[in-house]
Amino acid sequence: MISKEEIFRVNPHINPSLVLCDPLSIPEKIEQEPIRSWLRFVGEYKLKQDFFAIILVPCSFWKPYTPPQDEFYRRIHRIGNKNSQIKFVTVSVPLALQPDEFWNFSWQGHNLVYECPFFPWVKNDGYAWSDELADRIFHLLKNTAKSFFKNNVGRYQAVLGCLIKEFGHIEIVNEFLDDNIDIHRPSKEIFSNVSYFDNTSDVYCHPTIWRKFTEMLVKWGIKV
Repeated sequence: MISKEEIFRVNPHINPSLVLCDPLSIPEKIEQEPIRSWLRFVGEYKLKQDFFAIILVPCSFWKPYTPPQDEFYRRIHRIGNKNSQIKFVTVSVPLALQPDEFWNFSWQGHNLVYECPFFPWVKNDGYAWSDELADRIFHLLKNTAKSFFKNNVGRYQAVLGCLIKEFGHIEIVNEFLDDNIDIHRPSKEIFSNVSYFDNTSDVYCHPTIWRKFTEMLVKWGIKV
């Protein structure tokens, strides 16, 4: 089991009150500040301009995302720098959606840097996992996503995803996607050496998955 001491040593930016390694702690935390107010805020948030595409990407342990702290977000920033008409939005538990202008995790005086490895393999670190609990949390956060996309109708032409089913977070946004990376059955090899701290880059920067992602972007006319 990864200790809180180790988590803070590796990423000292994390808010101590937002270490949510135990899935059972998440429903209560969603109802508390600052997460409760953030979910209300982002659900009502309106983009400042029109975009060709919103691109939904996974969260990472390495926060803040601006400036990027890991290989996946370094690659995402490079793509963003080449395309002014795309908007990256992170999908996560417990923040639901996080537009890239909030990737510094500083919001209304709050430090929103959290640690929440909300995946079935937290069982390997000694925590309980419940599919029923996951479904309940995804449903709650999907309501926030639904409000966000409803409030921004007409601000974008397409919603694209770099999200795989095994990470679960796609359940928050799947009904809003126009396209997603075509990975139906990722090979076991992709997950064979996934680490706790670098799981996002380990998986999404794997040559197979990254190629699928860039191929999708190119198909939609986005520079990579």
